[in-house]
Amino acid sequence: LIFKHSKNLTEEMFNAIPAEASIETLDLTNIDVADFDLSEFANLKKLDLYSSQHLCAAQIDAIPSKFSIEILNLGTSFYSLNMRGIDFSSFTGLKSLNLKKTKNLTAEQFNAIPTEAKATIETLDLSGLDVTDFDFSGFAGLKGLRMESVQELTLDQFNTIPDKAKASIESLNLGFVDVTNFDFSGFTNL
Repeated sequence: LIFKHSKNLTEEMFNAIPAEASIETLDLTNIDVADFDLSEFANLKKLDLYSSQHLCAAQIDAIPSKFSIEILNLGTSFYSLNMRGIDFSSFTGLKSLNLKKTKNLTAEQFNAIPTEAKATIETLDLSGLDVTDFDFSGFAGLKGLRMESVQELTLDQFNTIPDKAKASIESLNLGFVDVTNFDFSGFTNL
């Protein structure tokens, strides 16, 4: 179900979608989702909320199928999605996670991404975030890592990227990042 950039989608229209619909893809890119009820979507595999407006943690927490979501896009280009209160601990099946330019994402939230999800995430976008104290050690299956314009990426943090992930990463974006003394020798698949 794709509403990407649709105009005039109201809460009443959205909330009238039948619960028995087996929707696996929900794209609400650039939609004002205030008061949209996401609790009826039990079969989601892809949830795209890129640049969605007025999304709150309670809406994300209400999704019953967090464990089956493979692609989660919470990134933004114009509206800063407030990540305060969003719990990632139930997203165990992730393959792609986009958190680009979100705000208030803490290291505690990021580090709470389940170990089994970290191992299967292939693409991770943290562009524009303050990544202070983010732990990358569990992300062993990465193929794409975007950290353009991240703030506070330290050499020690960069070195927590597992050797297995370094060897499998095909795309690495560190644009506008101070990479003084970073060792790129393990990135053999770029």
